[in-house]
Amino acid sequence: LRLPTSSTATTAWAGLWSDDTTYPDAGLAQTISGIGVVVRSAGAAAHWFGVCRAATLETTVDLGVDADTTWRWVGWRRTTTGGQFQLAGVDVGSEVTTNLPSATGPLSRHIGIRSTGAAAKTVECDLFRLDGALRRY
Repeated sequence: LRLPTSSTATTAWAGLWSDDTTYPDAGLAQTISGIGVVVRSAGAAAHWFGVCRAATLETTVDLGVDADTTWRWVGWRRTTTGGQFQLAGVDVGSEVTTNLPSATGPLSRHIGIRSTGAAAKTVECDLFRLDGALRRY
């Protein structure tokens, strides 16, 4: 993923989400569940974060890289008790075991972007892949 334009006033996300018309907002007012990556920026710079969200509760992991014009391989893998976020295939941060998406609600692949300012924004995705044995939490 990358943001080829400014990340100022931008929310961008990718992953498996319960609703493709609702975005995972920083204020946790939107009811959406899922697992994926997100950038939320009010200022000129922002990082990519891994996020596990169950309705209006979430756990985030800072992936430690800017959301900018550089292509980033971001993702996660399932563990026996939760999820582990990754950057370029390497684990980042601690395993997440809280606020995992529900075991009963459907999740679908989704990539989205929302500008909270006047300028239009763009998110680019080179590859979106699901691998291995898929099993819900």
